[in-house]
Amino acid sequence: MMITELRHRDPLLFWIGTTMLFGFVVCALLSIGDQRLILGINPWIKPMKFLASVAIFLWTLA
Repeated sequence: MMITELRHRDPLLFWIGTTMLFGFVVCALLSIGDQRLILGINPWIKPMKFLASVAIFLWTLA
């Protein structure tokens, strides 16, 4: 399984990437309840994109 292999190859990058994905889920949940808009966009979109891209990058390095 790919996740098990990532965890064994580089545990540090795997766990930091997992933490980033957890942060992504938290931001997604916060964005549901937040009705504010900045220039027509939910303010939680940018942190969600950042967390997702960092997680993908770290898992690619691992």
